[in-house]
Amino acid sequence: MTRDAGTYLDVRTIDAHGEKQMHQASVVRALGAAVTLTFGVLAAFTGPAAAVSDGAPVVEHRFNAGFACADGKPFPRLGGFAGTLEAVASEDDDADQLSGEFAIWPKGAPEERQVFSDLSAGPHGLLSVTLPDGLLTDGQTYKWKVRAREGRERSAWSEACGFTYDRTPPATTPAISVAEYVPGQPLRITLDSFGDPEVGGFQFSFSDLGVPGCSIGGEFGQLVCPAPFTEPDQVRLDTPGGAVTFDAALPPGAILSVRIQARALDAAGNVGQPVETSVFIGFPGMG
Repeated sequence: MTRDAGTYLDVRTIDAHGEKQMHQASVVRALGAAVTLTFGVLAAFTGPAAAVSDGAPVVEHRFNAGFACADGKPFPRLGGFAGTLEAVASEDDDADQLSGEFAIWPKGAPEERQVFSDLSAGPHGLLSVTLPDGLLTDGQTYKWKVRAREGRERSAWSEACGFTYDRTPPATTPAISVAEYVPGQPLRITLDSFGDPEVGGFQFSFSDLGVPGCSIGGEFGQLVCPAPFTEPDQVRLDTPGGAVTFDAALPPGAILSVRIQARALDAAGNVGQPVETSVFIGFPGMG
């Protein structure tokens, strides 16, 4: 059932484990009867942690922004999908009964901890939440944990994962220089970031620049994003803020001149403003 655009209520409860929770609930109508659906559960922990029994589900994998979660320093810088937290849990019985809780807080401020719930696991025991817009602050480092639930059984909280939220694009527009074209050879291109330490690489193209994308297609149906600077139209700098020289094959059928576009990329996948230039190549096939 999709979320209804009806009336939303704040419902405060105390669960069996002594945890005070705030639910945002929507009252909808189904078959003439009032039905309450709960979304985005937030919780402030006020009681002791629940004991973990032998039959409790187990959290086996954790993902953040389309990557395996980072549980050791240095934490990665994550951009647009940083608010996507996922985990895979297993249990002895029916995985359809699984649910999960994701706790997140700013590093060094555990008192600001908030909890969001996935009320029903997907195929393969996949648990997933998307944090509300505006929850994350640009430049802030966060830590998060997850635990799985099956009825009254709960797993232990996982080890903490971490990331730094980064939505600031590189300010530098790269310089493009091209060596004199030799017929029958690829173009030798140099891209320079003018020493900007936020620039970790570049995207380039002989046409319009594409938009780096992610997909739902991992082993467990989770979000999967390409690692920074690994796409065919991207190059990585050996040192952030440096320059890179590489060879690029001309597009098929290119004659007279080609257009080159480029823009800076940072480690979080943010893109800067594009710049372009044209290079005269004559008639390559007649060289």
